[in-house]
Amino acid sequence: MLELSELSCGYGEVVAVQRLSLRLEAGRMLALIGPNGAGKSSALGAVAGHVKVLGGRLTYDGATLERLTPGERAARGIAWVPEGRRLFGDLTVRENLTVGGFVRTRRAEAANLERVVALFPRVGERLRQLAASLSGGEQQMVAIGRALMAEPRLLMIDELSLGLMPKAVTQIYQALARLRAEGMAILLVEQNTRHALGAADSAVIVESGRDVWSGSAAEAARDPALLGHYLGHG
Repeated sequence: MLELSELSCGYGEVVAVQRLSLRLEAGRMLALIGPNGAGKSSALGAVAGHVKVLGGRLTYDGATLERLTPGERAARGIAWVPEGRRLFGDLTVRENLTVGGFVRTRRAEAANLERVVALFPRVGERLRQLAASLSGGEQQMVAIGRALMAEPRLLMIDELSLGLMPKAVTQIYQALARLRAEGMAILLVEQNTRHALGAADSAVIVESGRDVWSGSAAEAARDPALLGHYLGHG
């Protein structure tokens, strides 16, 4: 479904990612892990169309993405939940969710909203509240829900658990497991390697913009020396 082949990307003259390769199929979850500043967020931004591709190939369902706008990529089923969630705080939860479905018909809005509420019942209880009044965990659920309103087949989430309470993190990972079981491909950037490796099928470790290790998530989780070498975990 998604393939990055020696992808390089960056901002102006700054190269954030250098020759990164990975492959993600439908119904699978891949964790992109590594230290701060390794280029993980930039890689997601390049897939979404917000970071300039400088070299390599970026393909989705066998078609190249480089010439497509972010809106065109969203219409093809690519959704991105950026770090910090970026909700419209002065809009209600329902209004934030509606914004996420801009690439789909209004006729589909009700069905997609029902799907989001079924996945995150807490969101359904907060539809009339301003997004700024929600807890961090609730905001992350709304941010993911907003992405789901576009009916994606590829969901990318940047820093899923950053600043969230453990209960909210557990609920979100449970929701992602349901989405994966339904056939969605999920690309996850996560500082909490224990959560990421426990949920994902595969993992790619990124260091200084390059992929330095790839394999099964279970294999990485069983190898403390590997994580200690690249991430400082013992």
